[in-house]
Amino acid sequence: MTNKCLRWSAILLITGIAVTTCVGQESPAPKFYKLDFVIKEVEANKVLNARTYSILAATGPSSSPYSIRTSVQIQVGPPDHWQQVEIGTRIDCHKLVEIQNQLSLTVSVDVTGLAQETTNLPLVRHFIWGSEVLVPIKKPTVVFSSDNATSKAQMQVELTAISIP
Repeated sequence: MTNKCLRWSAILLITGIAVTTCVGQESPAPKFYKLDFVIKEVEANKVLNARTYSILAATGPSSSPYSIRTSVQIQVGPPDHWQQVEIGTRIDCHKLVEIQNQLSLTVSVDVTGLAQETTNLPLVRHFIWGSEVLVPIKKPTVVFSSDNATSKAQMQVELTAISIP
């Protein structure tokens, strides 16, 4: 055999091994989860207000995040200077990976609402959180928490990840 034939034989052999190796390494099938988010306003260990949001999500590569949106547009300010303000909740999550009996994911939560103050002008509260989180499967876990700037209460985001068979 000539050197040229040997080189082509080697290239074809290496290509065949590479293709066989890649074909044999299929990515695992995605696992599905029901993600239950509870946004709570808590004062002195008593829940003053709670809202629940749920979404189905899967492990594996995802080109866009899973999203929950609930909002309403309101007008605030004096009559001659009205401004449109969107109040509500935005939850985004992506990069779900199961690690042993826990779920790792990236979560961002944005909550905007009106404070319960009694003034002539409404006071808008805004909470924004975002982080990689690790939660045990089937166990409610507080993933974000911060003080409310307009009261002695605290805002909390609780997440429960439930595996769907």
